[in-house]
Amino acid sequence: MTAMQIVTAMSALPLVDIAAIMTCVDGGLTVLAVAGNEQQPIRIHDQAAGERAAYLLRRCADGAWAELWDPRVQGNADEVLLTTFGVKGQAFAPILADDEVVGLVMIATTDARQATHLVADLPSVGEAAAVAGAILGPGLVARRHLQGARVQIAHAIESEAFHPVFQPIHDLATGTTVGFEALTRFDSGEAPDRVFGDAERAGLGADLEAATLGAAIRAATRLPADTWLSLNVSPAMLAEADVLAALLTQRTRPIVLEVTEHVVISDYAPLHAALRRLGPDVRLAVDDAGAGAANFQHLVDLRPDIVKIDAGLIRGVNADVSRQALVAGLVHFAAVAGAVVIAEGVETEAERATVHALGVTLAQGFLLARPAPVDQWITSTARAHTGRNRIAPGLHDVQMPTLVLALETPQRMRAERASQVQPH
Repeated sequence: MTAMQIVTAMSALPLVDIAAIMTCVDGGLTVLAVAGNEQQPIRIHDQAAGERAAYLLRRCADGAWAELWDPRVQGNADEVLLTTFGVKGQAFAPILADDEVVGLVMIATTDARQATHLVADLPSVGEAAAVAGAILGPGLVARRHLQGARVQIAHAIESEAFHPVFQPIHDLATGTTVGFEALTRFDSGEAPDRVFGDAERAGLGADLEAATLGAAIRAATRLPADTWLSLNVSPAMLAEADVLAALLTQRTRPIVLEVTEHVVISDYAPLHAALRRLGPDVRLAVDDAGAGAANFQHLVDLRPDIVKIDAGLIRGVNADVSRQALVAGLVHFAAVAGAVVIAEGVETEAERATVHALGVTLAQGFLLARPAPVDQWITSTARAHTGRNRIAPGLHDVQMPTLVLALETPQRMRAERASQVQPH
């Protein structure tokens, strides 16, 4: 049942000319659904005035209540009646979700002779609010969260309440730093994935992405020379290249644009056309390769210069022959396609040694270095461990290792997997 179906059912009750459901938005109230008298002036998305909304929300603490039309001059907010709605009497009841007020149910009559009956009908109004809370409560909570997130994210963009951190990418053969991936941290301490997800749902995804990319590009001008900069970009940002092209005019080093495998791409042609517009020193990486429902068809269509293997696939790879087979398959694909492979999330020496033995040339992860502000990477120690740029002027300069695949037979793989299963 929807909000409109609920108010339509309420408006069909005796004595009720108008029924409405209001939601709490930004500390006020907005009409979510309204039904009844065609002449009634209430419209969806109408907002109660600040004082009136505050008054109604205060009254919610006492449960359901009724108000009758009174022609006297109003003395304070608590005496304000909704006479502007053209009604002679109204009854209200709060909509609760987890004991929190998320909205209001309102019924009204335009007949002054019937208005006093609303007081007797308060239990029915409370029951309607309970039904509305059970059906609409979770959605109204999410709606309010989104409204709050929109305000917070807009403020974060305006005040730049975030900063970039950079994680080095290492050459496994030499130990040198060849690039840095830019990541965003928010001053609020909230998880970046959650903030970017909220921004997307609130219609501010592109604005937040552009703001954080700009901050990363500006900060990266201070990174050690002869390293490239990796930026995480959405397919939408890459396809609409004008904003991205303007941001990249500030670059001082080759750029790698990382596009995740988690995002469904229906048409790859605009991405390739946009990439050509950005210049020869801008290359493409597929992020999170091997994660979730990712598949080789996506790699074939995207044609990346770099394949970044998802950290979930690298975790424990040294003890799992199935993971080793998948990594080897991605390495083989990259070798044939002329791409470079980066292992993400390398956290143990055993993982590092295993992926290197499987033909992975580059890696990043907590074992090698944690993300940190740019100041950490301009120290003399960082400079001493910085090597020749293996991307500039092009990825084709990278010497791909000789790939030797020594995969176990299916029988041996099954035997090893069975030996790893411990009885409960």
